[in-house]
Amino acid sequence: MRRLWSFMRLDWRRQRRYGFFYAAGFMTVVWIAVLRSLHPGVLPAAVPFLVFVDLAVVGFYFMAGSLLFEKNEGTLPALLISPLRFGEFLAARLATMTLLAVLISFAVALASIGPRFNVILFGAGVIGSAVINLLVGIFAVAPYESISRFMIPSQVYVVGLYLPLIPFFGWWRSPVFYLIPTHGSLILLQGAFTTIRSQQIVCAVVCQLLWLFILTVLVRRRFDRHLAGRGGTA
Repeated sequence: MRRLWSFMRLDWRRQRRYGFFYAAGFMTVVWIAVLRSLHPGVLPAAVPFLVFVDLAVVGFYFMAGSLLFEKNEGTLPALLISPLRFGEFLAARLATMTLLAVLISFAVALASIGPRFNVILFGAGVIGSAVINLLVGIFAVAPYESISRFMIPSQVYVVGLYLPLIPFFGWWRSPVFYLIPTHGSLILLQGAFTTIRSQQIVCAVVCQLLWLFILTVLVRRRFDRHLAGRGGTA
């Protein structure tokens, strides 16, 4: 536990040095300004949409960028030979970046629409979406050594994470979207501002938990192959 807390403090300092806090603060101000310029009647749909889109960008690219910075600086190899276990490394990294996502999301929601939403559903949607996007970010960036090589293939992952917006806008609704990791998160975010059935909430929570387990297993294997073993890099 002491190693976990120590690495979390180190991770906060690293994120500040990389400028993540400033980027997150700028994005928060921009989203608040955009939402406050909209008609109040569209906010129950606009807030979950923008939070969902923002979490995908912040979670996915912040995590990917952080790992690439650590690779290039040589700090990641040092961590791999330290007493820090993989579970502690992953938990600390997810905790610090998820906390940042929660602060951003609640700031955007409260500043634009006030406290008139379901805090529990919103928090569950934010945390689930943040952790899923972070895990996908680790999985996606693991084989790469530079941001230039990573940017083009990363678009495939981002498009996949955005697919739940299709039923959100009513273009096509199907149970098949539950196969998308972020679909349950968007349902919870949407349910925080509108009325949804209890069955939808249960399905969304179960799907989020299932995907968190699957992605954690996949990330561990990817980590062992491309980061711990330092093999197969691009």
